[in-house]
Amino acid sequence: MKGKKFLVMAVLSIVLIFIGIFTYHQAKLHSMEKTVEHYLYEEKNYQPSDIERIDGKIGKLPLHSVHVIFNDEPYAKYIYKVEDGEVKQISVALTEEGEKHISRKDFYDGKIPLKHKERTF
Repeated sequence: MKGKKFLVMAVLSIVLIFIGIFTYHQAKLHSMEKTVEHYLYEEKNYQPSDIERIDGKIGKLPLHSVHVIFNDEPYAKYIYKVEDGEVKQISVALTEEGEKHISRKDFYDGKIPLKHKERTF
């Protein structure tokens, strides 16, 4: 009986830990999405109609990032990070749709103009 009770408590503890980790990451991504959205609208003067999507992502490095796709450049996703409350554009990549129509070599060699690129990476 004691063994069964211990097993139930162990499984319940593991489930609660995973729920806590998942909730933390979702809250972090939501907060970052809102921070980047505010940055784009208030500091860069974009309009909601300029942006197709703003999506928080969990990756490798940085662990949390926000991908933004602009309506006039559906082939490019701009990648932002939020660090110490500061928003930084850290990269730009082809979207899945972009990979169907644009050569990766041309894109990464700078032959495709990027209207929303903030700096050289």
